[in-house]
Amino acid sequence: MAVSPSYSPTPAPLWQRAWPHVLAVLFFVVLAVAYFAPIVFNHQTLAQHDITQFQGGAHETQQWAAEHGHEPLWTNSMFSGMPTYLISVHFPGDLFVYVQKAVALGLPAVVSNLFVALLCGYVLLVALGVRPLVAVAGAVALGFSSYNLAILAAGHNTKSWALAYAPLVLGGLLLAFRQNKWLGAALFTLGLTLNVRANHPQITYYLGLLVVIYGIIELVSAIRAGRLGDFAGRVVLL
Repeated sequence: MAVSPSYSPTPAPLWQRAWPHVLAVLFFVVLAVAYFAPIVFNHQTLAQHDITQFQGGAHETQQWAAEHGHEPLWTNSMFSGMPTYLISVHFPGDLFVYVQKAVALGLPAVVSNLFVALLCGYVLLVALGVRPLVAVAGAVALGFSSYNLAILAAGHNTKSWALAYAPLVLGGLLLAFRQNKWLGAALFTLGLTLNVRANHPQITYYLGLLVVIYGIIELVSAIRAGRLGDFAGRVVLL
């Protein structure tokens, strides 16, 4: 009895695998720009109460920096005095300011917050194995959740950035343990760096709890499956 040879399916070309994701990114850009059209096309601004407070609190720091040519590390204009790195300090050599602009595609403030929330939500869902079209719908639900829009309206921009990058961290973590450890580690590192750079310790702390809990789950799974060495290698990479 003749046995027909087995053939492994030929992987689809890179462009064919990439185009759904490219279309998703373009859709997110159009959606964010359309939602905040008055900001983009009419040069209007969103009245954010906390940003107004920030401008007042940061005035002394910014004025000192302009007069003396370097950043002060303390200000007396907030409460009874506090470190300025929690308010307004520009660190020299911070190359990730350019990385953030690249990730946000140079979109204006607030518009970029929404776009990045959509994009990172999409990355997380794709990492979970969700089909691109469904992942787009899920990302829209995540990006347009009432809390995301409420904190933007209030002016909690740093919290908005930290929340937007959290799914990228989690998506990278999932990929690092379940699929491509190198791609996962790269996304995890990028997301965590930008999350910390957003300067909202509360959200970073909550995110850290999720990372630790997931790490414990993966550790238990690795012990049961006898993959402790592989687990340790992926942890070191992260």
